[in-house]
Amino acid sequence: AALAAFVALKGDAALVADMLASMAATGTGRQAYLDGALARLLELLHTRPHAFTPAVLARVAWSIGEMQVRGGAEGHLLCASSGVTNHRFLETFRSRFVSVVPDFLENDIGGLHEAFVAPFLGEEEIRRLFHRAAQLQVGLFPNSARHLAVMQRIQDASCVQHPSMIHTLPVFTLQYWNRLRETPSATG
Repeated sequence: AALAAFVALKGDAALVADMLASMAATGTGRQAYLDGALARLLELLHTRPHAFTPAVLARVAWSIGEMQVRGGAEGHLLCASSGVTNHRFLETFRSRFVSVVPDFLENDIGGLHEAFVAPFLGEEEIRRLFHRAAQLQVGLFPNSARHLAVMQRIQDASCVQHPSMIHTLPVFTLQYWNRLRETPSATG
């Protein structure tokens, strides 16, 4: 608890992202820790936005998504969108996320979580993400095939959250979208 408080108060963006990822992966998070971490990230987004590299953004997004699905300590639900500060964090984070999407590489995109992308990003933001994924052919080439399943889950969740989005995709992105749909995933 003391370490989580220290990281939330003094940590840099990468350290806070690592703390969130640890909480998410182990299911040991608590709402107070999540709130503190997001408040620190909000501060850093304003004071050190360039610390939010594609890798850091992806790790934070994965962590938030995983905590939304998995929950936290003792089975408690965790919510990244509860409270005014968390809403401000999400707005600021989305803005930075979209500005950095053109710099994402395969592992950054493949490191995202469908439970973050679909509910927390808007249609335009997801469209931009899929455009970048199409440029890199994430999940379809041998060097990124390990990301196919997550891209398909993001695609499915995005369809549920934004059902009309597919009709607004540019041709190039739509071709990638369709190839994702048609490619069998090794994980089913």
